[in-house]
Amino acid sequence: MSGYAMEPAKPTKISFQALPPSDRWSPTLVIPAPVCRFEGFLGAERADALLEYAISRQDDFRAGTVRDPLTGEVSRKGRDSLVLPVASEVFSAHLADCLPLVQEVLGQRAVLDRSVTVLTAHGEGGHYGIHTDASRVRDVGTALSAVYYLHRRPRGFGGGRLRLYDTAVDGEGRARPAETTGPSNRSTTPSCSSRPARSTRSSPRPARAAGSRTTGSR
Repeated sequence: MSGYAMEPAKPTKISFQALPPSDRWSPTLVIPAPVCRFEGFLGAERADALLEYAISRQDDFRAGTVRDPLTGEVSRKGRDSLVLPVASEVFSAHLADCLPLVQEVLGQRAVLDRSVTVLTAHGEGGHYGIHTDASRVRDVGTALSAVYYLHRRPRGFGGGRLRLYDTAVDGEGRARPAETTGPSNRSTTPSCSSRPARSTRSSPRPARAAGSRTTGSR
């Protein structure tokens, strides 16, 4: 820390000629996605073991689906990825250890009564379009999502990046996705799911990448 700023005692006035007034002042409000990141979440040894497990089970993966957040309809629209539901006491324990801090940092107060863990793999051209884990459908609302992103080293593919979107609200109250952020390899990114959207870019070459998503429901 270098200290605090000290400004000159006498301000210089900016004239209207230099900064003209406007009757059409309509700034866009950008609400940052509530997200935090843990580096080295599982450690190198466990990360390697999880990746090898995912690769060994590649024949068991099935096409991923999408649930419409308004109607609850299930389809494959906007998604080209493979999924494998799993259960891991070790992975769940790591998430449970982080959960109190995550909820405090993100200001998330929902009671998490159950969770789902899924391995997700994206191959050549694979993608998951912009979406949100939040839902207005009864009994399927997700309060908190965590994505653990991992792949072989050195990286043997292009694309495949996870993108997290802020929310921009214009002067008429309309919301749209805004700037993006994303995690690095072998880091986990918990985020509140009441608002943020995310997507996974397509990969131009085959990518042996696997991710785990754990969600808690309200």
